[in-house]
Amino acid sequence: MILESIHEWIDGIGGPRSSLSVGPFGSIVTDVGKQRNENQDRAGILRVVSSTNGHGFICAALCDGMGGHAHGAQAASIGLANFFFTMVQERKEFPERRLERSVQAASAAIRKQYPQSGATISACLLEANRIVSLNVGDSRIYAFSSQTNAKRLKRLTVDDTMEEAFGSEGRGLLQYLGMQGPIVPHIKTVEDMEVGGLLITSDGAHMIGDNLIEQLHRGAKGKDELVSRIVDVSNWIGGVDNATAIFLDVAETQASLRGQNNADVSIWSSSGQLKISWFGSAGPSHAQAPPAAPQSVRSDIPSTAKPPDQAAQSTKSPANTREADKTKPRKSRTGSTRRKKESQIIMGFGEDGEK
Repeated sequence: MILESIHEWIDGIGGPRSSLSVGPFGSIVTDVGKQRNENQDRAGILRVVSSTNGHGFICAALCDGMGGHAHGAQAASIGLANFFFTMVQERKEFPERRLERSVQAASAAIRKQYPQSGATISACLLEANRIVSLNVGDSRIYAFSSQTNAKRLKRLTVDDTMEEAFGSEGRGLLQYLGMQGPIVPHIKTVEDMEVGGLLITSDGAHMIGDNLIEQLHRGAKGKDELVSRIVDVSNWIGGVDNATAIFLDVAETQASLRGQNNADVSIWSSSGQLKISWFGSAGPSHAQAPPAAPQSVRSDIPSTAKPPDQAAQSTKSPANTREADKTKPRKSRTGSTRRKKESQIIMGFGEDGEK
């Protein structure tokens, strides 16, 4: 099944640290920290484009498994996989409705499989010159202004804690994915500033403080250096938790969508890129489970398999060649080598255009 393949992909973070530069528009880095034995953060960037009219969207999202609960890493993986999967299923819905359905699906999936666990989620959706943010829990979203004379950093989210939500005492989460009972996600359109970049962080990353994040942004030479430095500083001051940061350059993200002429569903994690190919003519129904793919191609080298009646797209895009080149081993901070993953699955969804 497609969902299971996406879940396996997202769950495949290896080593104490991994990072990926996603072409000119995005960057992801995640680190286990200095005091944890397991990284329970899961992060990714989803791109969905229709070949019919070129309409599409990019969504960056981060799930942080709750460290005090059993199966936190598994909860984060299942949450992010279901979130991205539903975003593709609901691609014709308006952005706010699409995010709402996707986060509820993610929460239900965690609650069903790991009822004693949970995860946070923060996500940014860019579509048709709009930015819509989503937050549940205490992962955060920041916006960097494109105006040189303005305050550069603005936090777009409020943590779901007594301290932040109500000005009281207590930092325990009031809501999270997988909790028993309904969740009310914070979904809003970003309208009040000129946004040049978006940053999503887990609590292990933003523990360094907003002022330092802004200073690091001012001094960084680019998106990759920014997210790397945020995580590095977290480790330098103790590394008490897993630390993850995702950055999206808004102008480059919008250009990436405009430059797509073919149908595309891609998911980037810190481990590499997963390409999903469309075939057939009938789109998925909201009321039905998606049909199973007729075959699945998963390997550590680009697939050459072809879907019925349509050539499969390449598993490697030019924007990602440098970071995910399978011919070049990558070194982790421990000195061991590993290779970026690339894979392709043939998806049982029809590419039937957008509303």
